[in-house]
Amino acid sequence: MPDYKIKNKGFTLIELILVLLIIGLGTAFIVPTVANSLVNLKLKAATRRLSTVLRYARSRAISSKETMYVVIDIDNASYATQVPNPEASAEELPGSIAFPKNIRFKEVRVGEEVQTSGKIQLLFYPKGNTSGGEIVLENNRGRMYKITIDPILGKVKITSLES
Repeated sequence: MPDYKIKNKGFTLIELILVLLIIGLGTAFIVPTVANSLVNLKLKAATRRLSTVLRYARSRAISSKETMYVVIDIDNASYATQVPNPEASAEELPGSIAFPKNIRFKEVRVGEEVQTSGKIQLLFYPKGNTSGGEIVLENNRGRMYKITIDPILGKVKITSLES
């Protein structure tokens, strides 16, 4: 008698469906986490870029020996640097930088004045000191970063705020 052995040469339909189900569940948990991380990375990048502009304004004020202004337009989520004409709006300035649509200024504090709308100016003086202040940036998921500008030293510091 011939020996008939059944050889398993593939996967059954049930095994394939189970593998696809496991992959689908894994994707459902991973994709939102990755998307949330990307939004937070955009906020962090925007915060670093603004802090770089603030440091640049301080350096330029020292090297050119004239006061530099950083105009922050809270309503339009933009900012720009300028030299002594504080009357110009941020939209009129060449090099005005706008944040991505999901990032906004939550509040800007200069001295005792706290603003949540309108325009505000940060001044950087030729001796390296500044008007000082705090800028809080927020994304649409509630994540926040604070930029602190020391009024005496002009040092710019970034801290993450827990939402």
